[in-house]
Amino acid sequence: MPDTNEPEWLADSNARMIETRVCIDDRLGPYDAKLVPANRWHGSVSPFFTLDVVRELAARTQEVAHEYGHDRNDTIHVIDSQREPRALVLHIRWSYLDQDGGSAVSIIQPNDEGLYGIGGWEWTWNFASWQCACGSTMHWHVTDCEGCDPTRDTQPDKTDAAPKEPTVLEDVPPWLADAEAAYATRQEAAAAHKVLTVVDRANRINRELIELGITPIALADVPAGSTALTPALLVQADPEAELYAVYADWDETEGKARLTLGHYWGEYTGQRPGRLLTTIDDVVEARREGPAPQPEPKRPTEIPRQELRKVVERTAAYGPRDGDTGELTALVAGLAAAVLYLADTVTHANDRP
Repeated sequence: MPDTNEPEWLADSNARMIETRVCIDDRLGPYDAKLVPANRWHGSVSPFFTLDVVRELAARTQEVAHEYGHDRNDTIHVIDSQREPRALVLHIRWSYLDQDGGSAVSIIQPNDEGLYGIGGWEWTWNFASWQCACGSTMHWHVTDCEGCDPTRDTQPDKTDAAPKEPTVLEDVPPWLADAEAAYATRQEAAAAHKVLTVVDRANRINRELIELGITPIALADVPAGSTALTPALLVQADPEAELYAVYADWDETEGKARLTLGHYWGEYTGQRPGRLLTTIDDVVEARREGPAPQPEPKRPTEIPRQELRKVVERTAAYGPRDGDTGELTALVAGLAAAVLYLADTVTHANDRP
């Protein structure tokens, strides 16, 4: 016979249940649930779900078992009656089949509210956060949303904007959870802005190509899930004629398309900047002349000899110090003065007619 025994706490009608959301890491959930916060099993909560949520949970458990193996993952099944508007919910523990077939299958009966307790005192359910319809971050211990009208009789719909990846909030203070949620929102907004910016640049490149009458081999694009612009390919390299591959990229400083070149001999597979794209002739010229010369690195500014002499004179006038440090300072000053004197002498000798 299937095991239908329930823990004693399930029969406690005086325990106060709250509405919340629960998850098991990123594998299951988050799901809407009701539970008694004090009912814990090694820190994990024991949630109750509506039949609609159970159907979602059942589908997900079967996906997980199919992906990771039934021997390590329980599954939930909803069997609908063909004649009556009722359903049978089963909990199958596949790892118990060879040990004790009777306890491997449980029929989950609904409670007085029509909710089904699944995984209580067995699975590691944890509290999850969610976004209220008003945009506020909600937590398991919150019963009223501060961002909504306090005169409302009903709670805001918590299912409007559930987070993609639930954040487990057990033992996390509310202020930190709010700060983390705000940070995640800012990060998502920044990432979205970056993607839109790169997509706009790709569109500008393609518009400039059309206006110039250039039909590229491949349009400028931004691959899905990426924030990097793929330049438009205009002309392939021709190693025999020693002609470079030509691409159209975006120059943020100039605010227009710039040609980039790929070497024709195959030793360099990347691209190097060329001239700005203003006419089709720029493409013709660029594939012959190759990348634009890179600017010379700036050399450190030389200190005039007169300034060095002043430094040396100040150092010498500062006087020796007691001990090794003072002697070393005097020696360095004297050596610097001698070098400067020699440099002046050579300069004057070369300046004579």
